[in-house]
Amino acid sequence: MYCYSKYDAQGYIDNFYGAFNTEHPSHITIRNFESPNIQEIINALDILYVGGGNTHYMLKIWQKTGFDNVVRNAYQNGVILAGISAGAMCWFETCYREKNEEEYEEFRGLGMLKGSLCPHYNDIERRIAFDNWAITQKNSTLYI
Repeated sequence: MYCYSKYDAQGYIDNFYGAFNTEHPSHITIRNFESPNIQEIINALDILYVGGGNTHYMLKIWQKTGFDNVVRNAYQNGVILAGISAGAMCWFETCYREKNEEEYEEFRGLGMLKGSLCPHYNDIERRIAFDNWAITQKNSTLYI
């Protein structure tokens, strides 16, 4: 199943189905998060794959709707959690994002994995900012 953080962008959904059409994929949107049987739906998955977008916004929505707890429960029941960009970063204790063109800031992730992940580490400005921030941290850090 594909869950995404890019404001329910149809292009992301189309790409997901194109890439995984032989695996019987499905997806959910923000509108599904408060469904009475959402825990049952998510627990039945093999993999929950979260796409890219705005991690900070996504986590606020998840917390507001209780979907963060749904995901935690699913993980404890053996559902594999995966993702790209924002969808990879959200599982970690600490997230580090571009606040504006000149500043970065840290915020709490779901805390299911120790440390921090930096998607788009190949971007030189992001890499320098993240490296400078990572030096000050006591937790482990993973670069991507």
